[in-house]
Amino acid sequence: MRIVKFANPPLVEMVCGLLLEPMTSFQEREMALLWHAWHDSYPNLRTTAPTGRPSIPDVVPLVAEELPRPPVARAIMTNENGDWTVTVDQNRFTVNWVGKNGASYPGFDKVYRMLQRRFAQLKTILEEAGCEVRPVACEIHYVADVPLADFAKGVSGIAQLLPWIAWPMSAPMDALSNFRWEAEMRPADMHGHLQVSVRTLAKDDEVRIIRLETIARGPYVDGDERSEWFKVAHRHLVTAFMGLVSEDLQTTKWGRHADD
Repeated sequence: MRIVKFANPPLVEMVCGLLLEPMTSFQEREMALLWHAWHDSYPNLRTTAPTGRPSIPDVVPLVAEELPRPPVARAIMTNENGDWTVTVDQNRFTVNWVGKNGASYPGFDKVYRMLQRRFAQLKTILEEAGCEVRPVACEIHYVADVPLADFAKGVSGIAQLLPWIAWPMSAPMDALSNFRWEAEMRPADMHGHLQVSVRTLAKDDEVRIIRLETIARGPYVDGDERSEWFKVAHRHLVTAFMGLVSEDLQTTKWGRHADD
């Protein structure tokens, strides 16, 4: 199968992760064990309030009531360059690549392999400490930011990037202050669902960036089936991105090409 790739994609973040059965025995001690094991790779640690686990219809219900009060903080461990992050809390484990400090996108395969490697380590460390780890769902998340500096102002500029948008008025709306569009789909060949959203980001009261987000979530499976789910989900996310943005920009600006 020919896989579409981009030489210079507008990605600012990619996340591969697993949603977990609430680990009620995951406490500060278990967090410290993980950071001790990963400190050489991720020397920077900060904690935030846990984000909670998203629900997936027919797969993962809302589970906030199952966690102790207050829940343990979310640990965010980052490498020295700031482009690789591992996050863990009682509900969720993710590996994030972030486009910081000149970092080039390493590609889906490398991010997914990192998830596999770190999750195997996490499972061993926590289960040896008496903390059961039970994944219930998989997720993959892309974030792409496109600056609008090279386009016309207002809706006419957004339409250059997103050619399926048609502003119903005869004159362009140059004073655009906010734009948002989202959709949810259930691909026939992928268990779970796909979410796609487009929104504007403003700075100093002026729209500067269009953010495109694509997220896939589905039930957890083991081994080769899990790898296959991530590959299929990744293909759908790339296809969704290609369907949203101008085909000309894909080629001329981001270097779209196909690998065998």
